[in-house]
Amino acid sequence: MPYLGIPSALLRLYYIFPSPGAPWSWETWKNITNVRFGLFPEQDDQLPPRLSRAAAAHIHLYFKAYSALSTDAEREVFLRTPYLPGSALWHKWVMKMWSDRNLAAIVKKALGAVDCLPFQIMQAENLQTVPAELPLFLAYDEIAGVLFGAEGRWNGTINPLLRPTVATIASCTAGDLLITANALVSRAKQVEQDIHQALEDLAGGSPTENGTATFINLLIRWRMDVNRWGGQDMQNQLAKFEAELTAIREGLWGIPRRPQLLLAKRSTRIDLYHFQAMAEQEDVDDLLDLLKHYFEPSARSRATTPVLLKSDSD
Repeated sequence: MPYLGIPSALLRLYYIFPSPGAPWSWETWKNITNVRFGLFPEQDDQLPPRLSRAAAAHIHLYFKAYSALSTDAEREVFLRTPYLPGSALWHKWVMKMWSDRNLAAIVKKALGAVDCLPFQIMQAENLQTVPAELPLFLAYDEIAGVLFGAEGRWNGTINPLLRPTVATIASCTAGDLLITANALVSRAKQVEQDIHQALEDLAGGSPTENGTATFINLLIRWRMDVNRWGGQDMQNQLAKFEAELTAIREGLWGIPRRPQLLLAKRSTRIDLYHFQAMAEQEDVDDLLDLLKHYFEPSARSRATTPVLLKSDSD
């Protein structure tokens, strides 16, 4: 059976309460959506934004067809039936309004308030992959209050009549968040593989300026992902990469060699002497500037903005 989306959930909600019109008659929802006079006002100047009189008439007929059904089973089939007269207009208008009023961000913030976002769960549970699903039920009370205000709560928790609607809104939002999270994690895994390959090339001897810049630039990108959502395992791997980066910096004479770190350096793959040879043969100021940007992002270096060298990763 076709997926039940947010437009269908809002149609069902319209007739759930004894007095039709929810949630468009509620103040919090009015403020969020900027629909001030309900969906089907008599005056043209009171129509919802981006909804013409003709489109509103077609949508109203679609609503009336739904309300004329006598059983919940019939109504459920109706909600999941595509291409009914007026349904396309309704779906298009709702999704445009959802985008214009940034409702996805509001729901995302509500999910984050109860630690239900994909990356929050990944960090809390030290996961390397995105969870297949989110514990959305934990956020129902929060979402109901944020979207629907006083009408959304009943004795401090979600109004039971709103649970199906909130569940659909949460599920649709979560689906988009999981798609985005999976894409970001896949990208981060590819960047990590590229970092390993760049390090392999540098550790093999005769490092080059471009190869070194590739390693640094890739690590800058990957560190942002690690700091944003990486668990302890990723943090540990980042520390290992940064130990290699510190060895490069010392080899280029960017910082003094510290005897107390010699034992740690034995565990790195970078050979300081290869980079000392590079520093003696080439101008490595741009590399040192990029390294300073990595380790001291708030510090002023030779240039106001550190030179991000053109590298093999560009």
